[in-house]
Amino acid sequence: GLAGYYLQAGKGTNPSFKNARVFYEKGAKAQEPYSLTILGHYYLYGEKADKDIKKAFVFLRGAASQGNRDAQALLGSEFYYGKN
Repeated sequence: GLAGYYLQAGKGTNPSFKNARVFYEKGAKAQEPYSLTILGHYYLYGEKADKDIKKAFVFLRGAASQGNRDAQALLGSEFYYGKN
């Protein structure tokens, strides 16, 4: 997760979502909450990935179940407001 953040933000290198995504996906496979949340957000809103609500919820539920507050907030908002 953290390596993906640094690559995406350009901390110490040129910003590259393509390279960051590789690390987010590795983190997600290992059930790392930050990576799951980031990928869930991207799929939920169609940012830097094609919009896919089913994938978004899988990633966000994985992170939320581990106590990630950002993922919990995103899921809660979706269940309450149902915008997507």
